[in-house]
Amino acid sequence: MKWIKLDATPSTNAYLKKLLEEVPFFEEVAVTTKRQTQGRGQRGTTWQSEGGKNLTMSYLHLPNSLEASRQFELNMGVALGVLDVLEAYGLPELSVKWPNDILSSAYKVGGILIENQLKGRFLNSAIVGLGLNVHQEEFTDLPQARSLIHCAPGPYHLEKMSKAFVEAWKRRLEPLSLRPRSPLLKEEYESRLFGKDQWNDFREPKSEVFQAQVQGVEESGKLRLELKSGEQRLYDLKEVEMIYSS
Repeated sequence: MKWIKLDATPSTNAYLKKLLEEVPFFEEVAVTTKRQTQGRGQRGTTWQSEGGKNLTMSYLHLPNSLEASRQFELNMGVALGVLDVLEAYGLPELSVKWPNDILSSAYKVGGILIENQLKGRFLNSAIVGLGLNVHQEEFTDLPQARSLIHCAPGPYHLEKMSKAFVEAWKRRLEPLSLRPRSPLLKEEYESRLFGKDQWNDFREPKSEVFQAQVQGVEESGKLRLELKSGEQRLYDLKEVEMIYSS
């Protein structure tokens, strides 16, 4: 496995994606940086990160014959791998706010951005980006953000943590290509969804707020909500937003 350590870069995902276009890789690669200037989230938002205080990394995963129709299994495995590592550090009340925000005690401590490359009906490669608030003290206009140091005492060594995440992802992802789809992964992921079976406010783009409960996810990755009327709705990325306070 190859490790690339950068002092600064606009985005570790973008760096790794450009590198892949120039040089094909036949082994997995991890990229870390002390300072990321243009980190992105699932909704195209930027991620605030003070240089040297947070963990910013990307990991190139090379699946072995995983069908594209199963690519959300990779998302679930990545998110659960992050929880595996953070639980070992004693972070309380860990959950995943769909699709890929990582919460501790309802505060956002990190986020995941996965960019898949398909080849025919198979997943050719996946770039897994992780941004984790570790030592940062302040977040401008982000009351729901919090660093690990405010959730559990640590200590947190960024390089050691990045290696732990890669090992956790390998344990979670490598078996996916070796066995048929299993309901156990989805059940575990759904059990860690923030707001599951609880009433929360949601909003569709340019629409009024409504109340619903998170019921789970479809195999495609769509979020399944149940309204107070009993109606069930499915939502894809960017089609609905949960409104909550920590």
